[in-house]
Amino acid sequence: MLRTMALTCCLICGLADTALAQWSRPPQRLTGPQDKLFPLDAQFQLISINGRQATGDQTLRIDSSFRGSGFAGCNSWSAALYPIRGQRLAMGPVALTKKICSPAVMAEERIVLYTLHSGPIWTMDGPIVTIKSRAGTLQFRRGF
Repeated sequence: MLRTMALTCCLICGLADTALAQWSRPPQRLTGPQDKLFPLDAQFQLISINGRQATGDQTLRIDSSFRGSGFAGCNSWSAALYPIRGQRLAMGPVALTKKICSPAVMAEERIVLYTLHSGPIWTMDGPIVTIKSRAGTLQFRRGF
């Protein structure tokens, strides 16, 4: 039994080291003709959720150290947020303030955070960034 526990512990430590190595290495620069670089250190304001006008003042920013942050409608959030190959976003665990707002605002907040956390694809058309996954579609306008 002790031998099984030691083997399990080594296996878990090995998986944790592999996962940490993947998160700690910087994302590869995109080189494909359709791939673009996500605009780092730019502020974005949410303009629509699933085609409907956003009701709050939700924001998004990814800094040059790949730290995503913003306001989700009721709470401020922060997480590692990497633009990766295929114009996708990879988000780590989210730190979130603990305010409670109206059910409608909290529902929008959940859609925003779940969409960002679900490995979405992003596209950029002028000042508009569209972030899309099975969880939803978010449109942000650059600068405000």
